[in-house]
This record gives sequence, structure tokens and C-alpha cells, in this order.
Amino acid sequence: MPMKTVQRKGLNFEGQNVYIGIDVHKKSWQVAIQTETGYEESFRMSSNHVEELRKHLTTNFPQANYHSVYESGFSGFSTHRELISAGINNIIVNAADVPTMQKEQVTKTDVIDARKLVRALRKKSIEGIYVMTKQEESFRELERHRDSLTEDIGRLKSRIKHLLHRNGIRFEEKFGISG
Repeated sequence: MPMKTVQRKGLNFEGQNVYIGIDVHKKSWQVAIQTETGYEESFRMSSNHVEELRKHLTTNFPQANYHSVYESGFSGFSTHRELISAGINNIIVNAADVPTMQKEQVTKTDVIDARKLVRALRKKSIEGIYVMTKQEESFRELERHRDSLTEDIGRLKSRIKHLLHRNGIRFEEKFGISG
């Protein structure tokens, strides 16, 4: 009995990896996508619209394993957490650790940066940095804020002392000692 050939309708990337490089900026993201078979695409999207990216991936690469990467920076870990919760395996890398060709150092654009990230991710030539828990991140913020306030207090004390000195107002020596 001959085998019956069935034509598939629709896309199916089950078991395949899809790699996503994201050049993250405040207002927009440059996204580069590569599949294991070599298909590539690049596009710009509004920043921090993880749901929009997820819809694009599930529409164009259904049932695939999604792997993304972006460089550490101003956006912190919140984007990472959103990507993970959307079902996209993500790593954050130090920008200095991303392999860069000479041509990419001379000509630097968002498109080139996103493609560089996706290429490195696909080749597994980069490792992610440690991602802090929300609690660790909160403690770090608190410590930074305390340091900032301490510096502000020191600057204000110095201004007051200089103001008094300029106006010929003497103050006890114990107030002139730092600390």
C-alpha cells in the first residue's frame, strides 16, 4: 500500500531554535532574528513591548524555542524578567564581551549591533552576566541612594562653611573638622 503524502498548512518550527538579538534603547529596540536554517530578519519596534515581540515570534516562528540577548545597560533587569515571563529564554551580556569584527568597530549602527548580538548568541560565543533577584536589586538601589545622599550632605556642609567664611563669620573649629 503506497504512503499517502500530506501537505502541511501553516508554519511549524517545533524543536528549532530561533535567536533574537536586541539593541535596547529608551524609545525603540532594534531586533535581529536568525533561525538555525539561516533565515535572517531585522526590524525596529517600540521599546519595552515584549508582548509585541512575542506575538511576532509566535506568528512567524510558531512552536520554536526562542533565545534572546541584549547588552546590560540603563534598562537593568526588568526587560530580562519580562522576556522570561513571555517564554523567551534571555541572557544579558556585558557589551565588552561581545565579539566584534573590525568593520563593526568602524561603522556602528543599531542594526549592526543587533546582528552582532544575534550572531554571537547563535554561535554560543557569549555568556550572560549574573542577573540579580528583585530583592538584591532593591538593596543595591537603597545603597546607591544612601551614598548619593551622603555625598549631597557633604556638598551642602561645604557650601555653608564657604558662605560663612566669605562673609567673615567665624565658627568653632570642631565644626570645621570633616566627618
